[in-house]
Amino acid sequence: MEKKKGFYEVGFKGETVAKVPIGGTNSEIDPDHKYIVATNSYYGENKDHVIFHILDEYCGNIKNNRKKWKTDIKPYFCTFTGKDNKWKSHAINFHILKRYIHKHNHFYFKDFDFPNYNCDWLDYSIDMTLNFMHKDGIGVQDFSRKQFFGINIFPQLEREGHIISTFLPQLTMRVVRKRNYLIENSNLVLTIDWLLDFKDLINDSISLIDIFLMQFYTKSQFAPLKSWNFDETIVGSKFNRRIDDKLKWIRLITGKNLNIENEKKDFTIIRELRNHLNHFDPPSFCASLEEIAEWMNMILSVSTILFKMRKCTESVLSEELMTLMVQPIVKFDPQKVFSDRYPQPKAMSGYTTSIWKNPI
Repeated sequence: MEKKKGFYEVGFKGETVAKVPIGGTNSEIDPDHKYIVATNSYYGENKDHVIFHILDEYCGNIKNNRKKWKTDIKPYFCTFTGKDNKWKSHAINFHILKRYIHKHNHFYFKDFDFPNYNCDWLDYSIDMTLNFMHKDGIGVQDFSRKQFFGINIFPQLEREGHIISTFLPQLTMRVVRKRNYLIENSNLVLTIDWLLDFKDLINDSISLIDIFLMQFYTKSQFAPLKSWNFDETIVGSKFNRRIDDKLKWIRLITGKNLNIENEKKDFTIIRELRNHLNHFDPPSFCASLEEIAEWMNMILSVSTILFKMRKCTESVLSEELMTLMVQPIVKFDPQKVFSDRYPQPKAMSGYTTSIWKNPI
């Protein structure tokens, strides 16, 4: 794309209201410049978490420990023979999986000829639509809520509409797609539509935690695993609870510590940002693109928390969650003419100047 003469520009309601030419010989700008770009790094230990989960779940008959897997370059073919089926995977080892993730930033079972191995009470969804009406009144009914949760709820539909068991897998992939969309279209980052799409991304990310915890509570209450201990006098009601209280359900019911201290700081920041953007209290918002790039990385803390909740609840990882876990870290990339920068003084510039100084 042809570069253009650069200007210092001020926008108001989507329109440029003032601009001054940038002086100097290297003052051109790229009108299609992407301000947020993906790197080759991943959030925390997410990449290794995904790789070792696959090796543990599908290649357990190969007695490699973590250290051995990282040095073993031999390709393995994992097999399984069940009552009604059997399968053999494509070649696999730690390094094959690592290269695959770096190339694709996702994990799909079919790419290694694995069976689709999900958690029934978390991931199964009937997810059907009708574009007609059954005049005899016979429609579609979802019996899975009784099967997986032990509850007498039987969603039924006999005319145009949706019938869905859970939003968890679909919403997880929506977060992946929306985040990638915002990266790929970060040349539009200074438009209000891009910012509102970012707001949707924050909302959907936090919703993933809420949905998991509510399904976990219901499962624990009506159809718990044998190792769980549900006592409502200790756990409390599921309604009108802060998310910090809901996260404690994991330990109170499973007896296992969630250990999310490393992720909790990032998660708290984006959760409070979600509340601010939804309620606009205080009635102001200000953020640099550097801060927005940081928030887009903090979103990935949700995937690590979901991973740890699944481990505590003895639930396998879905390919949707593994795909979210291996989304790349991003960085802010300024126009070349503005690449000579100093660190943002956050006490006097950006988001902290637009929020309450003391919580009320």
